[in-house]
Amino acid sequence: MFRIIIYFIILLLGFSCTKDRIIPQEPTIIDGELAVINFWDFNTTNPSDILIPSESVTKGELTYFGNEIQLEYCDGGNQSCWETVNDGTDLNALETTVSGRALRLRNPADELIISSSTAGFYDIETSFAVKRTGSGAQTLHLFYTTDGSNFGYAGLEENVFTVTEDYQLIELDLTNIAAANNNPQFKLKIVFKDGNNNNSGNTRFDNLLITGKSL
Repeated sequence: MFRIIIYFIILLLGFSCTKDRIIPQEPTIIDGELAVINFWDFNTTNPSDILIPSESVTKGELTYFGNEIQLEYCDGGNQSCWETVNDGTDLNALETTVSGRALRLRNPADELIISSSTAGFYDIETSFAVKRTGSGAQTLHLFYTTDGSNFGYAGLEENVFTVTEDYQLIELDLTNIAAANNNPQFKLKIVFKDGNNNNSGNTRFDNLLITGKSL
């Protein structure tokens, strides 16, 4: 009988301790919402607006190089310049974007620099629609920089893409590039190869999108 009483006393003490003990819980992690950082639809015909984003929450701009110099708006020129053309697509467009114009980069072509601050965002991704004419560059090589000047492709699953004469979607996943997050110096570089030095031909881009999750 005495042993039974002792047993119940131990049980009561055990329940009492469990009830009063503070058990820490794991923190709840809520992912940020996917957001448009910069977006170019190229539907404007105003030369001063073509290379700046049509929708933006951070600083963004494009620069185009050919023959080792920064190129200007075509303004009637036939080679190594940029302009828009009435050849847009719905591919990769936002819901509010209409199929209108596209960016035309004329040969000879070296590279297109996409400057897009990612300050305040992480899990960065980019995508765009692209096509070429028969004499346009047949491959694109994509690189990124996190210091604003030194470009590389470490950590990318793929950085060389074949371009066809029909619009196709190219996507670049930088979610595993930690230094691309929350970085005002982030840039992408598209290098044109295999047909980029022709005296005719061009590459056309539309609906260039940079996204991330809000910190």
